[in-house]
Amino acid sequence: MEYSDWYYRRLLLHRWLSYAELPVFAAEYALGQRLISSNSQPEWVKPAHESAAGVLGGLFAVNTVTGAWNLWESRGSTDQRGLVWTHSALMLAADAGFAATGILASNAGRSVSDRNRHKQAAIVSMGVASLGTVLMWFARR
Repeated sequence: MEYSDWYYRRLLLHRWLSYAELPVFAAEYALGQRLISSNSQPEWVKPAHESAAGVLGGLFAVNTVTGAWNLWESRGSTDQRGLVWTHSALMLAADAGFAATGILASNAGRSVSDRNRHKQAAIVSMGVASLGTVLMWFARR
């Protein structure tokens, strides 16, 4: 099956952003841990954590759009269809999880249980996204 030039441009952007995903996850996790590990952290930690969350939101927004657009353009292809749909389902689940994580963030500073729910939602979402990403990196030919 032939695809448009824009398909390959979107795919290139999608792949490059996927390479940034895991390092940003690591930074976000480390910043979050630093935030909850002590009551006296430097002033830059919370804004850095919020900024990293914004970077993840932007990364996932762009990758969701480019991935969905390319999924639509390749809808007639049967090449590794199960893998592509599994990846898509995992990434959409991660998108929903990150949206929930953001909602839970508004209460994370109020109580330990709210903070733990926020952290758990973030970890589960990062895990689901990492699985979907690594699946494509190593299983896609």
